[in-house]
Amino acid sequence: MLVEDLHVDHAAYGVYRPYFENHVYRNSHIAATDAEPFNRGLDDQSLQHGSITVDGLTFSNLGYGGQMPLIQISATSPDGSAESHFRNVTVRDRKSVNRWPTFNLGGGPRLTPKGPGVPVYIHDHFGKGRDAKVVSTRAKDLLNDGNKYVAAPPLTGDESVVAEVDDKEFPDLLTPVDDLPPATVITSIRRNGQRAVVQGITHDNGEISKVTVNGSLAKLTPRTEGVVDWSIEIPLGAEEFVVAGATDVAGNVEQPLTESTFIDSNLRYAHSARQGARTTKSQLVHDHIESQLPEKGRCRREWFPTPDPSEATGA
Repeated sequence: MLVEDLHVDHAAYGVYRPYFENHVYRNSHIAATDAEPFNRGLDDQSLQHGSITVDGLTFSNLGYGGQMPLIQISATSPDGSAESHFRNVTVRDRKSVNRWPTFNLGGGPRLTPKGPGVPVYIHDHFGKGRDAKVVSTRAKDLLNDGNKYVAAPPLTGDESVVAEVDDKEFPDLLTPVDDLPPATVITSIRRNGQRAVVQGITHDNGEISKVTVNGSLAKLTPRTEGVVDWSIEIPLGAEEFVVAGATDVAGNVEQPLTESTFIDSNLRYAHSARQGARTTKSQLVHDHIESQLPEKGRCRREWFPTPDPSEATGA
């Protein structure tokens, strides 16, 4: 699982009861949480089934706090392979070194490992290439690994210790691949003399590079991450359909393209292919986005309505 640009503010918990296995967190900010800002694997079970990486994590607006750690150490790795890797961790507004230890056991039951313990690595903590290894004082297998562990509050708490270790590789757990195309909806076609103004919206799980309408590039107006509004003015020629489609920066091309038909010279409502009935815009949006999901051999035509102003209902 990949989580980027996570912001948690004034919530009861932060990252809570995670099933840690190949989790990757990048650029996270947790502020003003009442308890357990970054929970251990499966909360009170304290099981971590695989490794995680956290690159860029900031805690702020901590309040008074107590012995609850900012980041909890998982007790047990069922197969001995789990590790937690942190880099670029920043703690702001800590009132005292005796409050909010960065790494420790806790919040609820503090468990003794039922198998191998889970080490925590803080990369470049002591300087470039000089990493820290934090372990639970209950994880006897880790305490006996030959490193010299010491208490170092507020980095450690009352049941955790740290040692300096040689440069440890920061693992690359995931290689995300964007293989899903964008989804486009034509929301409006308006006559402007012998031309038509076509507008719509496109969504993608990445960045949209272009939207074409009848082969011409539309003007894009970003709305939010992965979403753009677009518009274009095209001549009213002999074409029966207005055809719009998008391409994302990964090169994924939308198929099938979105089509909206000219019913008559007044650009009245197009009709749904389903039983000839007019279809709500929300249903059409749902259907078209659904059509972009991976399914071998899927190909279908969508018809998108253009309201006649005299028939507008506000829906």
